[in-house]
Amino acid sequence: MEHRHREALRRIAQADDMWCSDGNEPIAFHLMPLGGMNEVIDHPNWSDSWPVFGPSTIDDLGELGYVRIDPIVPSASKARTFWLTMKGREEAAALAKETITPVEAAADDPGATPGAATGGHGASDGDSQYRALISWSHGGDAWTGTILEFTSKLRGLGIDADVDLYHQHEADVNWTTYGPQAIEDYDFALLAVSAAFKER
Repeated sequence: MEHRHREALRRIAQADDMWCSDGNEPIAFHLMPLGGMNEVIDHPNWSDSWPVFGPSTIDDLGELGYVRIDPIVPSASKARTFWLTMKGREEAAALAKETITPVEAAADDPGATPGAATGGHGASDGDSQYRALISWSHGGDAWTGTILEFTSKLRGLGIDADVDLYHQHEADVNWTTYGPQAIEDYDFALLAVSAAFKER
């Protein structure tokens, strides 16, 4: 499964779980185009800080059986109404175990640098390790997937790389101070420059 599919399923399941944990029956998610390249996901527990995943990602999740998509009318519309399936909930639960400590996968990589799987900031067991923040301009689901893959590859190489996408499920993050504080805390800030970032 691609990074964008994993992240989309994780967010859908997270919103659904928060809604149902309050004693509510599951409800549909609505992906709605706002004009141009802008889209929004309408659901009571969808956070504005989360990336919005486009129709192609939702359609892919539907083909995989993780969401059920209501009939699309008109057929050319970019809008989607979809529901999380039981299969989607089970897969999201498995993904949640992986995303709690996303750097642990590096420990299984024979090419990984010792200390790559510390799971936190700084070196462990005396191993020196570079610490880098990935700064990026939020965009579509393909770009989000690229950022996740880039960060994961850095971690696999022994760099303690961090990105805001790893923390969006944490309720206590103060997003107004997260970036400036992370720049202070890390050795390097790596800019992932998209076309939108370059324009600004």
